[in-house]
Amino acid sequence: FTTTKKNGNGSVCSVELNVNRSEGKSGGFKENRRSISRRRFVVDSLAAGVCGATSALVTLPPLLRSIPISSLGFSEYDLRNRIQGGIVGAPALRGHLPRTFQGGERIHNSIRTGIAIIGGGAAGLSTGWELSRKGFNDYLILELDSMVGGNSIGGSIQGLRHPWGAHYLPIPNKESFLVRELLSDLGEIKNYGENERRESAPIFKEESLVAAPAERLFHYGRWHPGIVPTFGESAGALDQHRRFHDAMEEFTSAQGSDGRPAFAIPIEHSSSDERFTTLDTYSFSDWLRTNKYSTPSLLWYLNYCCKDDYGATIDQVSAWAGIHYFAGRRGWSGNAENSELLTWPNGNQYLVEGLAKFSSQRILSDAVVLQVKEIQNGTGGSFSIIFYNCRTSECTEVLAHSVVLATPIHTHRYLLKDDSVRGAYYDSPLLLHHPWMVANMLVEGMPEGEWGESAWDNVLFGSDSLGYVNATHQLHSLKEERSLLTYYLPCPTMDPSQKRAQLLTTPWVEWVKMVCADLHRPHPSLYSHLSHFDVWLWGHGMAAPAPGYLWGQNGRPRDAETPVPGLYRAHTDLSGISIFEEAQYRGVRAAQQARAWVEGRVRSV
Repeated sequence: FTTTKKNGNGSVCSVELNVNRSEGKSGGFKENRRSISRRRFVVDSLAAGVCGATSALVTLPPLLRSIPISSLGFSEYDLRNRIQGGIVGAPALRGHLPRTFQGGERIHNSIRTGIAIIGGGAAGLSTGWELSRKGFNDYLILELDSMVGGNSIGGSIQGLRHPWGAHYLPIPNKESFLVRELLSDLGEIKNYGENERRESAPIFKEESLVAAPAERLFHYGRWHPGIVPTFGESAGALDQHRRFHDAMEEFTSAQGSDGRPAFAIPIEHSSSDERFTTLDTYSFSDWLRTNKYSTPSLLWYLNYCCKDDYGATIDQVSAWAGIHYFAGRRGWSGNAENSELLTWPNGNQYLVEGLAKFSSQRILSDAVVLQVKEIQNGTGGSFSIIFYNCRTSECTEVLAHSVVLATPIHTHRYLLKDDSVRGAYYDSPLLLHHPWMVANMLVEGMPEGEWGESAWDNVLFGSDSLGYVNATHQLHSLKEERSLLTYYLPCPTMDPSQKRAQLLTTPWVEWVKMVCADLHRPHPSLYSHLSHFDVWLWGHGMAAPAPGYLWGQNGRPRDAETPVPGLYRAHTDLSGISIFEEAQYRGVRAAQQARAWVEGRVRSV
């Protein structure tokens, strides 16, 4: 539908509203369930913004960072006795054990395996997935937590599932064939049909596509559709939004002299053309300044986007990384827009659970790896892995022909005890992992007037947080009796270690108060409707690629680098971008390398 609206100056703005409908089983019509994604600038929203533009920017009220607990509805005593929950997750001490391990502990038993995979996150599980589907089952996955999943882990509160980390998967690019193979294994791709380009493209399960409305932004005291903050902006500000949108469209379709797309997923498929890789030599904020992007609403939005993918700001990541957020997605589908998302109530835990089924008999959880050493025996080089079993309080040795380190790169300096081996696997200072806090809240009987038309992703303009995702959005709306909200707070800082210490010493009560204070503007009565509040602290979040890490000589290790034969790595740190597709690619690549090494050794023997 197209409608017109007169502006105050008498000019006419045309606003196009698209409502896609498909024929229902009863012969009537049903609304298309999907909406725009957070990775797409919407031209329609810009047009609507022009209609509401004013000659001057409206002043945003200061963010409410701290309010008295008495104004939230009840006392701290009531909080502790009325709201269930606490700080959950694996104790931070587990991850620090390899730093202090010096050897000499009694080894209670030993295990032999072909390939030892250290880390049960998306990369380690993808290594096992690739090995199993190629018929290689002589491997073992060691995971320090009580459940696998890494940053894709999820949980539940009173039977309602929710994410603790990654919570969506964009429609895969054409080059992301590994993701499509997994989705086919999980029944998420039903078949292949013709898309608008008359290609045979995947048909995704409708129930897993984000239901409309997908996202909304709280700005100027009300909720607005989408999360691009164009409402009430001046004509000059809207022009900057449009220019940025057009620039990202050009980058999305650009190709290098090598015939590859400028920005791809996995990034190893991206062009190495210097026209584009030069963008990695300076920060995203420098690129924005050079191209005269200065409007506060746009800069806030771009900061939000960088925190979404990297847990860092436009000043902290390279221009290549910042642009990749917008230009790297070219989803390929026969029944969805190229910018749409797949999601599940428990987020990407759904994907890692699917991966884990291929390795279910070969996963040891609560196993903290303390050291990895190269040893020599009668058949040539192999490896000794010592891990601490948190269930039995005993140490076990694993003897393996090959090892895959599916853990963050900064842990390798502690796991690899031999100087010669550790030196080959350096840790680049250009890669940081900022801490995060994630909270899951069960809300009972929230008044409908405070919710408006609830969405899956709910963002607050001006907040330091990323807002919250409605984990029950795919099941029922917030207007029903119970809803589960997942709140995300990245903590980009110049000193991540100091911030980690601060997070770990913050009491649960303070987290409840802080989150309710942040959400007080849109939901003033939220505090009194909470029945459960759990907190998860990520000491080391996703990779934050500083300028020079992605394409510089002193940055990330290149895919072909294997300085110690038989010892391979699989983690999103190798890509510098912590998304599921990169973890899967790295896991599959390491599986292929480790399998070839082991089978070559067997043949030589």
